[in-house]
Amino acid sequence: MATSDIVLSDESESLRDWINSVVFFVCFALTPIIAHAGGLGMAPLAAVIGGAGWLLVTKFRGFKPNFAIFVFLAFIIWACLTSLWSPYESKYAVSNPIKLLIGVILYLGSFSAIKAVNMMFPKRFAHVFLAVNVFMCGLIIFDQLSNYGLTFLFAPLEDGGVLQRKLRDVNMNVGHSVTIAAIFLGPAIAIMMRLFKRSFVWVCLYTLMLLWAAYLSNLAVGMMSILSVFVICLIALKWPRKTLSFAIYIAIASIALAPLLGIISGQLSDKFVDILPLSWEHRVIMWEYTAGRIWESPFIGHGFDAVRTFDATTALGNAEKWPIVSLHPHNAGLHIWVETGLIGVFFACFSLVLIGRHILAIAAQSTNFAVAMSGFVLSVTFISAVTYGVWQHWWWGAIIFTSAIVNGILPKSHPKDA
Repeated sequence: MATSDIVLSDESESLRDWINSVVFFVCFALTPIIAHAGGLGMAPLAAVIGGAGWLLVTKFRGFKPNFAIFVFLAFIIWACLTSLWSPYESKYAVSNPIKLLIGVILYLGSFSAIKAVNMMFPKRFAHVFLAVNVFMCGLIIFDQLSNYGLTFLFAPLEDGGVLQRKLRDVNMNVGHSVTIAAIFLGPAIAIMMRLFKRSFVWVCLYTLMLLWAAYLSNLAVGMMSILSVFVICLIALKWPRKTLSFAIYIAIASIALAPLLGIISGQLSDKFVDILPLSWEHRVIMWEYTAGRIWESPFIGHGFDAVRTFDATTALGNAEKWPIVSLHPHNAGLHIWVETGLIGVFFACFSLVLIGRHILAIAAQSTNFAVAMSGFVLSVTFISAVTYGVWQHWWWGAIIFTSAIVNGILPKSHPKDA
């Protein structure tokens, strides 16, 4: 009887793994399309894959809750609690903080889902990941060269719609796709180095292809991020653990020392600020203003989404009254400081320290893992420091999903490569 139970258990687990794999490959195949449509679908994609990981994989082989995860969740919970004193009032029954908390918990299940897929299809998974990256990059290039012909084919301008507004939205969507490809780049480089002969040639070709996509999209942030990932990945080949340590320190410093960015922004001369592109001039003004608001509530912050209520204006370009803060400060560190205060900053930085310690232990055994994670951490830090709001669900989904891919594909696929 006991033997029969074991057989049934093994068959049941195998079925669960197959279902999990089908869910993953179907969802992951949609990543280039979802990214190209603006990336907002990354949140439900990561949630579905993560849900499969929680529900269908009995042995959570890829995700083992530890103290670092609990501290990380403490940061999210504290951020949610700050909504109690936030002046921002949500229009929805389920508020943004609750959506974020539920989403993050679901996304974390992707560690188990992806680990299970890689155990079943180790070589295929790596090749599928590279194919998705190339396809995503190709979509961006094709759409740009065709003057957004691909986008307008599936989402034409509505009757009475304003073309300029449509083009602005399309350009923003494609920019999101570039940034998703940028955070995928570190893992892609590491996988190419492990799988291909003359891997450096393939790495250079793909990096140039991605740079071209970012250039066609007129996304300076994307180009700078891609170049920085390429450089740090090459350095990580020589000094894997030290390079990853450096990337982690940069991530922690970008949050802990964020108020200095506002102070520096305030010290820049008007002459220098005036020669900056309009978007960067706006960032400089925004960073100075946001840093100043931190000291009004330095310990507990203004509350979740409070910056949405900041209504100060400034003269910018041809506009006499342009909102100083456009939805968010375009810097993750300042966003965390101003809305969650010193307590939120402590939880965020402490969780990064603990997570960093964990991934450094893996990097000591796997150069490929160190390469992938160095590029990933640096790209997320750089992009988060100049673009997206810190609570955007799709960005959290993309970040956790990509870290799960690195954890699932690389650490044990070639453990003695260091």
